[in-house]
Parts: sequence; structure tokens; C-alpha cells
Amino acid sequence: MQALAAIIPDIQNPFFTQVVHGIEDTAFAAGYMLFLCDTEDREAREMRYIEGLNSGTIAGAVLCAADPRSFRERVEALQRGHVAVVAIDRASPDVPVDAVLSENEEGSYAAVQHLLALGHRRIGMIAGPEYFPFGQERLDGYLRAHAECGVAVAPELISRADFRRASAETAANRLLDLPAPPTALFVYCGPMAVGAVKAIRIRGLKMPTDLALIVFDDVDWSEAGDPPLSVVAQPAYEMGCRAADLLIRRLDQPQAPAELVRLATKFVHRGSCCHMN
Repeated sequence: MQALAAIIPDIQNPFFTQVVHGIEDTAFAAGYMLFLCDTEDREAREMRYIEGLNSGTIAGAVLCAADPRSFRERVEALQRGHVAVVAIDRASPDVPVDAVLSENEEGSYAAVQHLLALGHRRIGMIAGPEYFPFGQERLDGYLRAHAECGVAVAPELISRADFRRASAETAANRLLDLPAPPTALFVYCGPMAVGAVKAIRIRGLKMPTDLALIVFDDVDWSEAGDPPLSVVAQPAYEMGCRAADLLIRRLDQPQAPAELVRLATKFVHRGSCCHMN
């Protein structure tokens, strides 16, 4: 049985858990084994995995790079070892490989448009690192929703963090400490939501009456919270399936042109946002 690999940043992130599930189900059905490489978002660990995979043990890899700035280097390193590559969630338009991504801008736009329709005019965004292309897409959706509504965005309402809970908590506190704090928060991804919710609860604020919240990612605990969180749901399992399909196709047709697949997100309204009083 031939083998494929999934190189992902954080298996504890429920989004990537579902992605890997999709990859594995599709690969297994096609007669492939799957090796999981959890890089913990660390470049050195990622490179060691890539070097090991180049030993001839696998035919192809689904790659979610720890740092998009090193994406080309990682792809080329795998290809030198005759390993076919499909990118998932994180990719660069300058590197011609198959890729599966979410409709990040549209998902973000729908979430922020919903908050604006509820009457919120100071919407804070806990954004990701500037060098992540999909992070810029989510920021673009936030900005586009404001522009279409004729609402100016104060620069201090965009607070950046990495993907860790502590960093997101710090970013949330920066927003909540403003002289005119936001009435709503839009959080970049699921793991960062934990830090944001912690900052909100430590201050004794209540959602949605004191502060509305929407998260980009339908995290596994989002429906169990009090209140349940409104989210932008990504089709994580389907993304994994499509990535594995593309990888298997690439192995069968190595000269085929690179294909970019964009899958739609879905805004799910729950209890963490309501009309402004």
C-alpha cells in the first residue's frame, strides 16, 4: 500500500482535526496509507518532517505550511524528493501547486455585515499575522463590509495576534482597554477565540448584551458555551477530502495544470450577538 502524508500545524486545533479526517478517509478509500506530521507551527520541526519524507517513504503530501513566507522553499524541498504536493488552507499565489482554500474574504464579509446590520459601528477585529495571505483575505472581508455600509474603521480597532490563546487574550484586552471600546468582536480563528472569551469573562462582560462576538471557525465547543457562539463555519472535512482527491489526481497526472479549489463558508447565527440597544 502506498503512503501519503498530511503536514499540518496543530492537530489540537479542531479545524485541522477535521481536515486530517477528510484526507485520511479519502486516501484510505483510494488504497493509500496516511502519515500525520504535526509541526506545532514550528518551521524547524516542519523542515525535519519534510527531510524525512524525502527518503522515499511517501508518494505525496498535503501541506499546510507553518509560515507562508517559507511556502515556496517547503514545496520545492518536497518536489526535489519526488513528492507530489497539494497545499491546504495556506498557499501562495506565486507558487504553482494544487491548493484547497476557504472563501475567506466572503466568510469574513458575511460575519461583519451581520454585525453592522445589528447596529454595531465599532467592531473590533482580532486579526492574525500580517504575512498570512488568508489572514489578509479575512481582513479584506471585514474592511469591505464596513466600506459598503459607509462606516469608517478606526485603526485601533484592528488588534493582531498569533494563533495562540495567550496572544489572542492580549489582543482582546488591547481592544477592551480603548477609551471607546468596541461593541462587538470578530475573531480570526477558533484557537484565538478561547483567549478572547477569557478576556471578556475576566472583565465580567456578558455576551451578547455587553459585547457581541463572532468567530471565524465553528470550534467544537461553540454550541456548548453560554451563550453559544455565532461562527463562520469552514467545510474542514470536505477541504481534506478535496485535497486528497487533488493529490491522488496529481500522482496520476503529474503534468496537469495546477488547480485552485475554493470552498464556501457558512455564517451560523447563534446567541453571542444581538441588536444594539
